[in-house]
Amino acid sequence: PIFPKYEGYLSDESHLSGHAEAIVFPESAAELAQAIRQAAVSRTRVTVQGARTGLAGGAVPQGGLIVNLTRMNEAPELAWSGGRALLSAQSGVTLEQIEAEAASCGLFFPPDPTEGAATIGGAYATGASGLGGLRFGQMSRFVDGLSWVTPSGETWSIRRGEYRFGETDCPLPDGRRLERRLAGMGEGDDLIDFLSGSEGRLGVAADFRLLLLPEYPQSWGVVFFFEGDGAALAFARRLYDWRMTQPESLFACEYFNGRALELMAAGGESGDPRAALPAFPKSARAALYAELRDEDSAALESMLMALLELLAGAGGSGEDTWAQNGTGVKKLRKMRHRLAEAIHSQPGAREGGMRLNACFSAAPERFAECLDAYCRSLAQSGLDGAIYGHLFENRLHVSLLARGESEREGCVKLLHDFVRTAEESGGARAPEYGEGKLPRPWDDTASRARREARMRALAAFFDPAGILGG
Repeated sequence: PIFPKYEGYLSDESHLSGHAEAIVFPESAAELAQAIRQAAVSRTRVTVQGARTGLAGGAVPQGGLIVNLTRMNEAPELAWSGGRALLSAQSGVTLEQIEAEAASCGLFFPPDPTEGAATIGGAYATGASGLGGLRFGQMSRFVDGLSWVTPSGETWSIRRGEYRFGETDCPLPDGRRLERRLAGMGEGDDLIDFLSGSEGRLGVAADFRLLLLPEYPQSWGVVFFFEGDGAALAFARRLYDWRMTQPESLFACEYFNGRALELMAAGGESGDPRAALPAFPKSARAALYAELRDEDSAALESMLMALLELLAGAGGSGEDTWAQNGTGVKKLRKMRHRLAEAIHSQPGAREGGMRLNACFSAAPERFAECLDAYCRSLAQSGLDGAIYGHLFENRLHVSLLARGESEREGCVKLLHDFVRTAEESGGARAPEYGEGKLPRPWDDTASRARREARMRALAAFFDPAGILGG
């Protein structure tokens, strides 16, 4: 039962709060499957939770049973198979644990998610990606296999390549076939990639077999500061063109608007997010973080000089640039990692309805016009908002804080403008934070309706009793 000591599990980082009748903490795939089976028999709605680091309220229960996976956290184990490094990890293992285990063997998990306290199960369920998305794509690509608990409590063992979408459909482990049209997948796509991002509505991943890669021996992290978004975009366009000639060396490119820099400079709940770095330049109103990785240190230094030449060509100054290599790169990365804490610690941020978070994705080649439109709209609105995220993937996060109920309508209108900009550029509001519950009051867009209709159809196929997704 939900005794007082478990009341914290009724909310997540969205600061929304829900209710539930009971909570269970399975410690194995077998216990997870048993909990789901019992819920199915009693027709009890289930909300699946990881570490509850999501910003959209996806882990907030609306009655029924909470299944929290954080005790499925046995130490991950590394094994080699066919020359590949494969890490076995339960769903409740944190990304910090995975990073530490990989690093101890000179390896890394390529997507490189930035929220270390999140669990691998939660990252997979929401389709989250990290800094490595620019170089390596979706996180699910590095899931070599998993155990999947269905809404009826059956356990599927799925290996990559075993279940693929053909011309019309994909075979499932229970003998049924899933139509490719309904799934929205392409011919040749893998079932593992389809299940990623389903947010506990089609089933639950119990454990994973993750593919690790050898760590790059050389790396540089560079922060470029600019006096305005115009200068930042001028440099970004040059950097984007340069990347076409060096596609494997630019590991990450992150953008921060002026408000995001102010929040990082002010610090978050865990202390100074700049990780003992110098004060930001006083004139900084925008910044780009670029990370270079390669086998050869001389090659990387040559690339760094090329970036500084691009900066000069865009009217920027090398004096307002930070560069670190080796272990110093982690200090620069913490700016991105701690920004979320700084956003959460704003006055009023814990009033769930007053802070609105969203992620917008569009065609990568149209990143510049999208970012320009977002920045102009935010400036014209006069609202308090941070814009940041994966620039060259054109996947940007927005966090707006309404200073009173009167501003909330303006925030909603602004987010609608952002959705329209993304849709006009071949994208939409992206569910990287999870569809969750926080966006529902404001996201009444056609793209949201299409996603919901598709998910309802998929849920009817996988979960006709409507057990999951409480």
